[in-house]
Amino acid sequence: MSVRSENTTSCVYWFVWKSRKSDILTASHLVLKWSYVNVRHLDADAEVVLRMIPKLEGRWRMYNRVPVPHPEVPDSIQVPAGEEVVLKVHATGFQIYICEPSADQRLSWTLKRPEAKLLDVNEKPVGSHSAGPIWKHSDGSQVAGKITGRADAPDAGSIPWLLLSANGHTGTGILSRVTSIQRIHTSGGQPPVRCDEAKCGAEMRVPYSADYYFYEPRR
Repeated sequence: MSVRSENTTSCVYWFVWKSRKSDILTASHLVLKWSYVNVRHLDADAEVVLRMIPKLEGRWRMYNRVPVPHPEVPDSIQVPAGEEVVLKVHATGFQIYICEPSADQRLSWTLKRPEAKLLDVNEKPVGSHSAGPIWKHSDGSQVAGKITGRADAPDAGSIPWLLLSANGHTGTGILSRVTSIQRIHTSGGQPPVRCDEAKCGAEMRVPYSADYYFYEPRR
């Protein structure tokens, strides 16, 4: 790394440290402002600064987050004692089903994968949800989960509320210490009722939305 790059990195972290005394969202805004004002001096280093912003903001949120209360949920999907909410996101996308024979050889719609965008409280995209199931955050961290509890949604036409236990992590960031995940406030996502021979092998994309709460052990 050049001397200029080292100075660039030092300045970036100085801005993040400085902003810790004020608004939780200030870090990335300060870096953006600084990098554009000084872009004529940074040359290629400006790109380095801009690439760092999502990770810096994610790290900033981890250490300066406002506590999020646990949602009211049925006992069957309560998280273990001693866990706190580290992230809440709203998901919009699809539950994707395929019409295929089940264990008893009857045709039925089977969930193939979810496909959704994750949005923060300001409706800003912060990640994605996909097969596994896996949740990926824009800071580079991701978590996989296994279903350990479920409860019927208040709306019979919506997919169930779930509790999942984390069983795999990748990267470092806000999802790297997650131990439990809740899917609640679901809307839509239920497969069609009928799956006959004419539809065998067909896929169906069913729109859905939900809130996901991510938990980690209380510090």
